[in-house]
Amino acid sequence: MKKEFLFYAVVSALALAVDVTILYLATVRLAMPGYLAAALAYAVGLAVHYVLSVRYVFAYRRMAFQRRTEIMVYALTGFVGILLSAAIVYAGDSLGQPLAMSKLAAISVSFVAVFMIRKATLFSADKNAAKEAA
Repeated sequence: MKKEFLFYAVVSALALAVDVTILYLATVRLAMPGYLAAALAYAVGLAVHYVLSVRYVFAYRRMAFQRRTEIMVYALTGFVGILLSAAIVYAGDSLGQPLAMSKLAAISVSFVAVFMIRKATLFSADKNAAKEAA
């Protein structure tokens, strides 16, 4: 589990680098509107994260023969991370916390939460994986 978590962190950093690079290229080089560039960059980063995760991070794939379903669940878990992050930043803002502090808390919590959700729902053979991931 520790090895998976470490590799997951590395994959996340690589996917973020791809996301930021695509965002930069799309906005600066292609003059794409920021919101479209951000959506494109996020989608490409998510795809990179998925491919690297199934190849290098997780040894077992519960839905290996249902690739479309696996990709949809993977993307939905990313959406859960976005919602969790937004909620934490909103709560921090409501409490008068600096944005950087709230965002740091949101990154940490959502990163761990999404890893655990993905491990439990997609990448474990045991139906009791949620208990193990915690």
